[in-house]
Amino acid sequence: MMAASMAACALLAACSGNGDDSPRLPVVQNIVEYAGTSEGCTAFIYYAPGSDNAEELRSRGGFAADDLAQGDALLLSYTSDPADPGYITVTGARGINNMALLQTEPAGLAGWDSEGVYLLSAWRAGQRLNLRLNLTYDSEPRRFAIIVDKTTIDDPWPVAYLFHRRGTETPNFSREYYVSCPLTPLFSRDGIEGLKLRLIDTNTSSALPEERTLTFPK
Repeated sequence: MMAASMAACALLAACSGNGDDSPRLPVVQNIVEYAGTSEGCTAFIYYAPGSDNAEELRSRGGFAADDLAQGDALLLSYTSDPADPGYITVTGARGINNMALLQTEPAGLAGWDSEGVYLLSAWRAGQRLNLRLNLTYDSEPRRFAIIVDKTTIDDPWPVAYLFHRRGTETPNFSREYYVSCPLTPLFSRDGIEGLKLRLIDTNTSSALPEERTLTFPK
């Protein structure tokens, strides 16, 4: 498994345009779950990579969440003041690809390896599988999914495939994407010990695509 630290940057003593070099709070960037609003605060749930311990982050004031449902994942940038424990100040938010875990018979996996992905990091956080990767930009629809081979669904380690296929093979530039996929439907089954994920990775020393299998313990 490739672990990821999502801390983006810490500007602890940076100079601003007016010459002010007073200490600044570090800006942290993490994938979190939107947990709704109450009592004038917006709540988010954060799981550290590999952890099952939920941390609630509460932001005072409004938050534009028109396109979010409770439980959706997003990429949140925020600061946390030690003098104000339990609360954060949101500095930015970015929608990410929330994907459901699918399953199919082996015949439905034909072509799963049509086009590789440039994998930057992959990690389990709570009951979610999170990916950060580069994909070839394309304005046309593509098939992009995490699909479990149905014949392995009752194994201790079911096998899933990262299916990526564009409608065209036209070369283009790459863009960074974040993906978050809930694993609860799978991990709630009896006898499950974890998940194996097969993918075609182009982030290799040879720059040639290689098939990889990542493991994510329950």
